[in-house]
Amino acid sequence: FIPASAIDVPNPAKIARCICDDITADRFHPVLSLKGSELVMSYDEHVLTHNFKFGVIYQRRGQTSEEEVFGNRKH
Repeated sequence: FIPASAIDVPNPAKIARCICDDITADRFHPVLSLKGSELVMSYDEHVLTHNFKFGVIYQRRGQTSEEEVFGNRKH
């Protein structure tokens, strides 16, 4: 969790640096793929990870609770 007060004008690069100081990228670009969700799910199900996992969370406008955000199944 990163409090909104920790970043003056949030953008993906600033948020990433709050999570990991070693990130040096100034900007991130969205990856557009019709099979993107399937690829992430396949990777997550079949790759053994010992240290890190990743994921994508989609928050719709007006969603404020954890249940609403983690309940999203489509974007």
